[in-house]
Amino acid sequence: MKPTLTQCSLKDFKARVQPYVELVRESKIPLVITDESNQNVVLIDTETFAMFTAVALAANAAMQGSAVNSSILKLESMLGLAPAPQPASKKKSTAKSPGKSRSKPKATSDIYQLKITLKNIKPPIWRRVLVPSDFTLDQLHRLIQATMDRWYDYHLHEFIIDGIRYGDAAGALEAGDSVVEETRTHLQNVLRGEKHKFEYTYDFGDSWDHEIVLEKILAREGDQTYPRCIKGKRSGPPEDCGGPWGYADFLATIGDPENPEHEELLEWAGGEFDPEYFDLEEINQEMKARV
Repeated sequence: MKPTLTQCSLKDFKARVQPYVELVRESKIPLVITDESNQNVVLIDTETFAMFTAVALAANAAMQGSAVNSSILKLESMLGLAPAPQPASKKKSTAKSPGKSRSKPKATSDIYQLKITLKNIKPPIWRRVLVPSDFTLDQLHRLIQATMDRWYDYHLHEFIIDGIRYGDAAGALEAGDSVVEETRTHLQNVLRGEKHKFEYTYDFGDSWDHEIVLEKILAREGDQTYPRCIKGKRSGPPEDCGGPWGYADFLATIGDPENPEHEELLEWAGGEFDPEYFDLEEINQEMKARV
């Protein structure tokens, strides 16, 4: 008997799963999962459980509006462990209704418009970018580094999407932590649709926290290149300036020629610094070089 994943609302699914995610992470012990008959038992470790949770969330989101169950084979096919199951028979085609349109699976031609806002800074620092839907979280990390124009990926980082942490799994494992590997996580598999929000943190010491919003899902334009930044405001803060509060002190110091640290901080920042500076062409050139 093979266990199946029965469709339920994404909200209910998350509510059921999240306590077990936290329990496994806190206890650092393997988890025993059985099906309803208690005949099929699977023992998985923390990292594997986190990975399957992420895949299950994506699978459940994809099933919204469907009346069918998804077997464990479908999850295996998503992970590259087995071929996708073939239907027993072809279903009759149905004509499209003018008032309704069937949702189609995500394709590489989809473009996600994301707004990335650096939190706890006023006036806000933000970027609006266009990225392919099959962009990985690792690629998005490198894109954010490039758009902030003064960051060089010197520190650790992570994404949090629906309570699940994503990042450099190998690095996190060395540090005794657990995250889902970002290089194998694609945006189209973890974002539910327009208006979905998630978090990105860079440099756990300075705590550069960001809010990222999937604003729109667009069709790819054949004459355009992606990824691309289309708008933004203000310069990114210098690396290692102390987070949002240290950045405020930095701006106050370089703005006051009478401050004894004025010259020293200006020299540290490269001789000059304009917090309002933003050059769209420069940002896109930097993205092209680093992503």
